Amino acid sequence: MSKIPPESDPELLVQRAQLDSEIERRIELGQELLDLSVVGDERLDELADKFQTWDDFNKELLGRRFSTRALASEYQKVGFTFSGRGSWQQELKRVRSDISCQLRKLVSIRGRLGLIPVAEESASVPRSAETKSRGSKIFVVHGHDGDAKLQVAEFLEQTTGQRPIILHELADSGRTIIEKFEDHASEAGFAVVLLTGDDFGHDASKETPNKRARQNVVFELGFFLGTLGRESVVALYEDGVELPSDLTGVLYKPMVGNWHTELAKELRAAGIHCDLGKLQNSEGITSDLRSPRPRQA
Repeated sequence: MSKIPPESDPELLVQRAQLDSEIERRIELGQELLDLSVVGDERLDELADKFQTWDDFNKELLGRRFSTRALASEYQKVGFTFSGRGSWQQELKRVRSDISCQLRKLVSIRGRLGLIPVAEESASVPRSAETKSRGSKIFVVHGHDGDAKLQVAEFLEQTTGQRPIILHELADSGRTIIEKFEDHASEAGFAVVLLTGDDFGHDASKETPNKRARQNVVFELGFFLGTLGRESVVALYEDGVELPSDLTGVLYKPMVGNWHTELAKELRAAGIHCDLGKLQNSEGITSDLRSPRPRQA
């Protein structure tokens, strides 16, 4: 008698290549956590907080990418050892052990993606159909630079006639962060990503830290590249910020000079109406996104 597969066998709800890329990025971010230089209780607490955020995101990602929560549950089975007792050196060793353990889980799950079938509805959706089902809104991904965010939002609202999606301005409605992000990201047909130097980091082989965009900004950049395509994503970067080396073909534009005309050009190429003439009487938008906005009289 043939063995009947259990009903709980998971299926992929997205294309295999998309999830492979997403897990790859989560692994890279986890490795960056392991490589962080930590000395003292304060830096240890910072690492522990970043680890918790990274780990929570991984759980949600795995839970929403499969038809069952079997693999998400497998990932969650690892018990953490961080206890807040002992010297900071002892606790650091435990935290790093926890990170390594979760990384091994991600590597294992990624290695088995080829054995997991894609759900019929996901496999049957051609690329052209995905493109047609896009939203029509513009999503702004940002870090901690509130002034740059406001200038870009004002520029987009004035020139396109629509208020862009800025996640923190919208109600949570009982959703987790990733649920809220995915719901509103599905409404977008174009994304503007602001890479500002909100964090510092460096390779283990180097001593001098570089300015980097926040992890969530880099993740959302990769997300939109995968869902919208490179032609519908523009990344505006602050001078001196380390650009993600694993995201090739990204349209990077500096935050100085004619950033608004460059952005308008890409919006039009993507089929979005953009009228620069509406900026003529605007005093709130500067040629340098890093410059303070003029004070209102």
